[in-house]
Amino acid sequence: MFRFREFLQSEEGNTFLCEMQKKSESIISLNSDLGSETDGILNFVYKNCEIVLKEDDITTLDTDAIVNAANGKLDHKGGIAAAIVQKGGFEIQAESNKIMNQRRSELKTGEVVSTKAGKLKCKTIIHAVGPVWNNGRTNEIFHLSRAVQNCLAFLEEKSYTSIAIPAISTGIFGIPIEEGTKCTVKTIKNYLDTHTNSKIKHICLIDVRKEVIRAFKLHLEMVFGISKSRGTTSFNASLLGPQQKAAPMTPRTNVASGENAGIKIQLMIGSISNASVDVIVNSTNEHLQLDSGSISKFILNAAGPQIQAECNRKYPQGISTSKIAITEGYNLNCENVIHLALPPWDENSSDSILRNLTSMVDTCLGTASCLSAKSLAFPILGAGVLKYPIEKLPGTMYEAVKESPRKYDIKDVYFVVFPKDTEIVKKFKEYFQQMSADGSAVTSDDEDDEDEEIEDNVSTGQHDDGVTLKFFAKYQNLDNAIETVKKEYLSLLTTEEIPFDTNLTESRVSYPQYYRVFIYSLVYLLLSSFSD
Repeated sequence: MFRFREFLQSEEGNTFLCEMQKKSESIISLNSDLGSETDGILNFVYKNCEIVLKEDDITTLDTDAIVNAANGKLDHKGGIAAAIVQKGGFEIQAESNKIMNQRRSELKTGEVVSTKAGKLKCKTIIHAVGPVWNNGRTNEIFHLSRAVQNCLAFLEEKSYTSIAIPAISTGIFGIPIEEGTKCTVKTIKNYLDTHTNSKIKHICLIDVRKEVIRAFKLHLEMVFGISKSRGTTSFNASLLGPQQKAAPMTPRTNVASGENAGIKIQLMIGSISNASVDVIVNSTNEHLQLDSGSISKFILNAAGPQIQAECNRKYPQGISTSKIAITEGYNLNCENVIHLALPPWDENSSDSILRNLTSMVDTCLGTASCLSAKSLAFPILGAGVLKYPIEKLPGTMYEAVKESPRKYDIKDVYFVVFPKDTEIVKKFKEYFQQMSADGSAVTSDDEDDEDEEIEDNVSTGQHDDGVTLKFFAKYQNLDNAIETVKKEYLSLLTTEEIPFDTNLTESRVSYPQYYRVFIYSLVYLLLSSFSD
């Protein structure tokens, strides 16, 4: 008899799930024996495309295409290229030589060509010319992104549906592993987001180096908003829009929130260097020496030395008080960092200093909006060595966001307080509770559960023949999403096409507030009528 899991594996099942995601405005994560750790270190579906991370030899794969990190001469003598020719046979190099003789010029950086696969299991080899690292002076990351994009476009042009991609240029070409893997992952997501009718069904990211696999895994989780829990892969942020990300801090996070004309204001307890948002604000000094000051040190340590190098290169004279500098986020979970320098507190000019603080908050919001950001994290500006009165900071910062112009595209603003700053935590909690009493803010769930591990909040079906569907949606859309999918599925279960009985059990699980999503699991227990 036709098995339910076989239906989900079929083209019709994939199409049905995709239609349900669109209709219910949710992400449906499938957990069953359809995918497991044996399929790869990480395995999930995005935009109807399976994405897999494997620590393996690319020459062993049977995908339609594998990507070779080539040089402009197609001279396959080192790195992955040499391994491919060694396993696939010299005919690969011979065909490459023929291509070069016909061209009479080297391939440009980012360009791709293909050859037959020789003795390899794949159908074709896409040779992509990656950039050689030049310390960021020649737009290497742009050219790497173009190479990956051209590989995906070429795959579709040839009507292939599966591809294996290594960490291009991170070997002998010298691109830092963190930057190279991040670029590759972001390019894949952007391609799938912008090519809504893409026929690509399977993308495998692969390498034999453990440090590359760790970097790929980190950036897949960050960029696609996924988390691993008890051996299953779940989405946690895909519905928040192309620029938004979940904001994992520490287990003690969201305390309260308010809203202003579309901007949600939230208080979080944790290190701002752990925030996963589009833009992080850093309070630093005029010289932009990021190793000075507690907030800057956390950001510098998390981002890596590249962020200081960019400050030195772009702002050799530093910045004036109440001015900003903009850098990339590097190893932080953000796209950009806005660095600002505030004046120290002066009791004789307190009003002007607080007005300046309000202005700086607004400047950060406007700048982030210009960067196409949707989410922004502030540290508590003026606290610490600047000696701004703690009791004045909650209201000043909150009102600055609340009164910001509606033209800004920012949707989520976080005030991030370090847990050990107990007095600041207390003042901000009190302010948010006051806003809640006035109807201006909504407090979160009780804090008794804040220290629970994420893994303890996941519920999955335990039946060997079970299929668990997890629905991830914005809170306000969740109930509608669940009802829509339940109705469609129950209708499907009664058709003659898939004749079986099913026992439906439901469970709703709330993740910590900072994920800004909820999970709803429908567990279909396959009964005896499912016997083969």
